[in-house]
Amino acid sequence: MYAIQQINAFLEDAGTLHISSWGHKYYMARPSFLRSFEAFKKELADDTPAGQACSHMIQVLEHQELDQNALALALSQLSSILESSDSPSHTISRFKELTERFAKHIQKQSNHARNTQKNLSDEEKDTQDTKLFEGPGMMFVLEYYLSLYKELCEKQTIAEKTNYINAEQVNFGFGTLPGIKEDLCNDESYEKFIVQILNKEVREELEEAYFELKDSVLHCNDTLLLQQRIKEFLVILLKTFEKKQIEKLGSTFLKPYGEKPRIQEVIDQL
Repeated sequence: MYAIQQINAFLEDAGTLHISSWGHKYYMARPSFLRSFEAFKKELADDTPAGQACSHMIQVLEHQELDQNALALALSQLSSILESSDSPSHTISRFKELTERFAKHIQKQSNHARNTQKNLSDEEKDTQDTKLFEGPGMMFVLEYYLSLYKELCEKQTIAEKTNYINAEQVNFGFGTLPGIKEDLCNDESYEKFIVQILNKEVREELEEAYFELKDSVLHCNDTLLLQQRIKEFLVILLKTFEKKQIEKLGSTFLKPYGEKPRIQEVIDQL
């Protein structure tokens, strides 16, 4: 059962983060996972569905290279069989929940990878990406994070900053919006915009920055460090807009740095 507890702890993060944020943790933990599942298999008869599913899990863990789809499938098979026992423990039930979330997370990313492998030329991809960045949705994402950061910086004490980061909702003057933790948990900015970028290099740079921010906000308790992580993400996001020849903020809804400021001026003020 220790093997399941161990993998549950890993899946708590892996089911919500990009592979760039959890892949290295998998590689570091893989030898320990392998030993734990080999010990777990000794408790199971080879000719039972559970024993066979555990053997499949071990085969996946034995590979030096990570195949996230194979890992998701092996975990799903094993959790389904263990969960169907007469009296599954809380650990097994949680294992089932986490593997389902992980499988959906991997499937979503795999679907996007297939969708972006369309027969589009680099020029066509660039045109589509420019439309995405120039659209009101992507600009709103940028201005939302800038507004969050500016208000966070204006808080005078660590306690005020911490409360602001933990707030479920924020208000920038025209209605409530999700707080940063709520936003990152829902992955709305990621799913609606970042994952839609067709240029692989640009998309992966933003994905890595986004999931590093998410990992920090959800797990780090150092408020000043979190403020710095938000700034680092914003610099990457702003420079990506600049690369798309967008020089000014739209200021359609949110105006944290005034009316249509130049992006480089905003970077200088962060």
